[in-house]
Amino acid sequence: MHQCLRCNNPCANDVAFCQKCQIALLESSPGQEHSSTFFSAGTQGHVLSPAKPPVSALPKLPVTPALSELSPISAEHMFPSSLVPTTPRPAYRRTWVRRHWRIIAAVLLLLALADGALAFFYFRLGQGGSAQPALVLEKSVVAHGETIELRLSSFTPRAHVRITRDMQVAVRLLQTLALPHNQPDNYVQIDEAGKARVRLRIDANWEAGEHIVQAEDATTRNVAHATLHVVGAVQPPSLQLSQTTLDMGASLQGSNSIQSLRLRNTGGGTISWTIGNVKPAWLFTTPTFGTFSDGQTIFLAVSRAGLQPGEYKGSLLIMASTGGMQKVTVKMTVKPLPGDPGPVLTVSPPAIAASTFDGATDAVEGTLKITNTGNKQLHWSLASQVQLASLSEESGFQQRIEWLHVDPRMGNIAPGKTEIVHLSMHSQSLFTDVYSGIISFQADQKALNSPQSIALSLVVRPPCEVRPSVTSIMARVSVGQQMTLPHQLSLHVPTGCHAKLSWQASSQSDWLTISPAQGTLDAQSSTDMALTVDATKLAPGMYTGSFVLKTAQSSQMVSVQATVLPTGPQTTSILVVTPTHLSFTLSPGQASSTQQSLSLANTGQAGLSWQITGGASWLLIQTLQGALDAGSSVDIPVRVTAAGLAAGSYTTQVQVTATDNAGQAVISGPQTVAINLIVAQQTVQSCTFSASPSTLTFQATLLDTTPQAQEIALASTGACGGTWNASTDASWISLSSTTGSNTSGGNKLSIAVNSAGKILGTYRGHVTLTAYDSNGASIKGSPQVITIVLNVLG
Repeated sequence: MHQCLRCNNPCANDVAFCQKCQIALLESSPGQEHSSTFFSAGTQGHVLSPAKPPVSALPKLPVTPALSELSPISAEHMFPSSLVPTTPRPAYRRTWVRRHWRIIAAVLLLLALADGALAFFYFRLGQGGSAQPALVLEKSVVAHGETIELRLSSFTPRAHVRITRDMQVAVRLLQTLALPHNQPDNYVQIDEAGKARVRLRIDANWEAGEHIVQAEDATTRNVAHATLHVVGAVQPPSLQLSQTTLDMGASLQGSNSIQSLRLRNTGGGTISWTIGNVKPAWLFTTPTFGTFSDGQTIFLAVSRAGLQPGEYKGSLLIMASTGGMQKVTVKMTVKPLPGDPGPVLTVSPPAIAASTFDGATDAVEGTLKITNTGNKQLHWSLASQVQLASLSEESGFQQRIEWLHVDPRMGNIAPGKTEIVHLSMHSQSLFTDVYSGIISFQADQKALNSPQSIALSLVVRPPCEVRPSVTSIMARVSVGQQMTLPHQLSLHVPTGCHAKLSWQASSQSDWLTISPAQGTLDAQSSTDMALTVDATKLAPGMYTGSFVLKTAQSSQMVSVQATVLPTGPQTTSILVVTPTHLSFTLSPGQASSTQQSLSLANTGQAGLSWQITGGASWLLIQTLQGALDAGSSVDIPVRVTAAGLAAGSYTTQVQVTATDNAGQAVISGPQTVAINLIVAQQTVQSCTFSASPSTLTFQATLLDTTPQAQEIALASTGACGGTWNASTDASWISLSSTTGSNTSGGNKLSIAVNSAGKILGTYRGHVTLTAYDSNGASIKGSPQVITIVLNVLG
């Protein structure tokens, strides 16, 4: 016989509770049939274990559907902590429990409904809503030095939006409340209404011509585009490399070496580049192409796998949009493995370059080979995995995103065998940019070539989207008529996008329609669109409209300017002035600029007279009035002067007005041209000192203790003057000179070594170079420390 743990009455069966107490507990349980786990136990002190009661011992009770999802009462509620027998609960307590569970259930149900409503609201606003995010520019034509306002709407509330131009070049927004704290200056904080306003300054990195400004929602990845035309001239872009010779040093067979190379733009605009003609096969680069305005870092890597001991030299060419190409020379030394090497870690290739598209859902896959080139068992593991946000020298909003996965992360390899490691790069959460990673593998302490590092990059290209052939269209139509403009616009998909893309076009103006309004395209096809201007409800004059082209998560605005002509005799005069902005850059006191021109054209059917008014004292316009016959044009020379002007930015406007033969203003109305003058502050190029290469390696033997001397190139740029000094911390290193003068042509310093009295092995020393300007102050880049490696062989 056993006692019931609840009422202390004797039980015939080996159960925790008697039948009466089981029924009482079941009735008071909120889940009823769902709370059907009981516990069997012996006397107090025994371990409780789950056990199902006999079915015949339980009465059939109804199920309560409204509470079916609630969890059963926990064991703490069913058993007193001391397991002391108790008397049954009174009926009023069971009623209290039921009432409170009903209240709790009702609250949970309301919370579930509210959660569903919030999810639906978020879906409508952020994910599946019909409102497409929009980017509107304050004006579409600007000059260098100007600022414009960007207006964002229909984005996810409280989201971060990244602003770029030309798909992957970061812009610098002026500080406003919309810029999030501690984030890069090209990120915008959207407000609760899904809107934001920020200002953008057009600096020297913006080349003259057409640019695409892009806003991408970090939450939904929706993209809005707008077209901006920049007028004026800037300093041309110029590519500069941090070094043109890289010494990867000496290491054992099968090892890798990695160094970075910085690409800099010392001018204005942007630079696109690609790697070409890499020789030989042991030399790798990542990434292999890119675009930047300020600078970008690439990695060069060498693999000594499968190479015989000795010295190796290779090269690669960097071809840039600036014209020409620059050569980078890479050298290294391969040392032999010892006779009984034990386990040897070899990982190849030493660098991987991958690419994908913004918004792609499939991961980019890659493989590495880990080989044991030794003669004993090798145990390896992943030592570290560093993921960098961007190689384009922009701090990234997504610094902590884990986009790189390695599998497997450890293993055992027999001598001469190879194991494959799979890399998965996930770009779903990455913006258009260049991302990098460094993976390091390690092996047992006795293994050679441990650890080994691999450099990789993932280029996230602009999203696959349908793009228009032009972003602005001009049309002429008579009042009261409809005119269709066929073949003015075509749609295409960029090369490299393999999927078929669906698109839609919707007019933002009631007088403009587009046909077809939707379709599907791939990279091998294109679609011509017809635009219809309805002037039946328009008065004579000029109208500006637009339509939006949508592809998946992107939108592009295309503007349409329509001139509505009056009916009757063809005596209309129309004045067209281009460009609407002129920009000049002069030095303080410079008397005159290079000539630019305003083009005035009469595109109507009758003559007109024109005149130019407004301007400033520093603006020189040769002709201020004239006449144009129908269909004719004239170029008006424009110059500026900086005489008497301090450094700074100056802006003025001129207005071009025209009247027809009857003395009435032409229907195109007066037109305004903005003219910008930047008087640049003259600066002296800062003085910079450099020395290359950063490492010299010598090979000596017991018989030949004085290998051939090598040279270090010393260079100074800017108005340096002054001198440089050289010193060494090793007695076996000799310098051809310990001092010299800083000259723009550069200097050579000869380094010699002497291994006399040294046993077999590797020795390291250093040469320190310190440069001073003409005032005796240390200049930029100073001091430089050169590493000297001496290998004494048998």
